[in-house]
Amino acid sequence: MKMEFTVKRNRGSVTQGTATVLLNGQEVITFADDITITDDNRGAEYGDIIGGWQSSKPDSAFIKGVLFPFFTNAEIIKKRITEIIG
Repeated sequence: MKMEFTVKRNRGSVTQGTATVLLNGQEVITFADDITITDDNRGAEYGDIIGGWQSSKPDSAFIKGVLFPFFTNAEIIKKRITEIIG
């Protein structure tokens, strides 16, 4: 079975946002996103630049959060992935 993880950035304002990790297009979990002034060295994997502000974390950090979750999120993520892939 193919398992493709992607990240969807959600920005409520220039300086506030979240990142939703999707598995095969279905939501697994949403994390808070740390938005800071960009130094122009970040790429597209850090989300859109809005008014000079961009995420300080790449998509891979959020995907790692799903693959290697903290104890508090582990059961939630395991249950959701099981629902998605069967």
